This record gives sequence, C-alpha cells and structure tokens, in this order.
Amino acid sequence: METDLQNLISEYCAIEKMDRLLLSTDRADETELIGLSVREMRRREILFELTTWLTAAEDFGKNTSLAVR
Repeated sequence: METDLQNLISEYCAIEKMDRLLLSTDRADETELIGLSVREMRRREILFELTTWLTAAEDFGKNTSLAVR
C-alpha cells in the first residue's frame, strides 16, 4: 500500500515538473499542448485516487477507534 501511494505521489510530482518546464518555454507546439491536456486529466485521476485512499484510511481509523473503546 505504501509503495502504491509513493508511486502515485511521484507520478504526480513528475507530471507537475514536466508541465512547469513546458509552460516556461514559448515554443510549445500542438502535440505538446495535447500532452498537457492529457497530463491534466491524469493529475485529476491521481488526486481522485489519493482522495479515495485518504477517505478509506479515515474510515478505517474511525472504525478502529470505536472497536478499541
């Protein structure tokens, strides 16, 4: 599980870095702009996956603390 989360976060950071580099240049062609849109969709998918993981972890924590009492 930890490795999966690390991979998602690493992928997100790599996409962010790539897009920042692309946007810092004035020479983005149509293909690069399409890639920018695709990476934006992937970033949203990653954020959704991370949100799902966090929600599940919170729910697990709430259920565990209730069981301990």
